[in-house]
Amino acid sequence: MRLRDCLVCETAAAAARELAFAKTGRKLVACGNCGFTYAPLAAGPTADAPRADGALAHPGDVLLHWVDRATSWRRFMFSMLQPHELLNHLGPDSGNVVDVGCHRETLKSISRRFSIYGLEAFPELSTRARTQAAQSGATILSTTAAEGLSRFPDRSLAGVMLHSHLERDADARSVVELLGSKLRLDGIAILKPKIPAEIY
Repeated sequence: MRLRDCLVCETAAAAARELAFAKTGRKLVACGNCGFTYAPLAAGPTADAPRADGALAHPGDVLLHWVDRATSWRRFMFSMLQPHELLNHLGPDSGNVVDVGCHRETLKSISRRFSIYGLEAFPELSTRARTQAAQSGATILSTTAAEGLSRFPDRSLAGVMLHSHLERDADARSVVELLGSKLRLDGIAILKPKIPAEIY
């Protein structure tokens, strides 16, 4: 785990002001320069890294987790297209697609009209992804998102998919900038944050 700088103005994490959010128990800070609120911790490149979202032990967590599990049916009340379905439906006719984080369902379900590349920073998880990708013919790269995306030529990607990734990446700003340069003009980026039912 390491502290990360502001995702907007890149002011050092040491200048950030800690905020208290008792309901969630998650550690958040406000940038000392621009005031942007963000989770200050990011995962390092080890498979056994602690949670990267800055979650803290909180007395109410046990109850919140129980309620969340007991009412998980609420997430399926309305049908929602998954990121790989959006890509299959809205993406270009062919080309290279990058799945940041090697999401299991994505590797299995992306249309065969695409050449699939998975980026996974954790060695243990990239090994697991290679096994899952065997049927789809995907190529798995054991690297960070920024490093992996930078390997592709500019304007060469038909699509990039990020499942709950940007909020955990220490270099999220660089990842977003790379999306702008690496995607083709007809390419699409699909971002699915941790919050259920939200896709951008």
